[in-house]
Amino acid sequence: MIHHYTSLQNLALILHSKKLRFNRLDRMDDTKELDGMEQFFFTCIFGSSWTESAEESIPLWKMYTPNMQGVRISLPIDMFQKKKVDAFSEENYGLAVSYVGPLSREETFTDDYIVINNFYFIVVLFKALLV
Repeated sequence: MIHHYTSLQNLALILHSKKLRFNRLDRMDDTKELDGMEQFFFTCIFGSSWTESAEESIPLWKMYTPNMQGVRISLPIDMFQKKKVDAFSEENYGLAVSYVGPLSREETFTDDYIVINNFYFIVVLFKALLV
């Protein structure tokens, strides 16, 4: 399981929308996410702060909840539903191999943005870093 500290107000938004929001790295509270990264990427990469620690953390309550009042959400580390995206080729973009991830082809490639849809590899990397 992984755990996310948040306010009651944010919990209400999550429950209402049934979605987790990711923030631009330059708008996150914990600046450790920015260490060693080129400043250009701060506005292009989105993240969400979670911990694997089963023990509650006073510093995390202080950092992520107003006046240490809120909730700690716990979800399986592999929380995303998976969709298979088959390899394809088009003029502006394409995929050389098929993959499985939380976003469909239409959600990944739009006229306004492209999502680097490698959540599966991030979960594998995250698990490897925790060992």
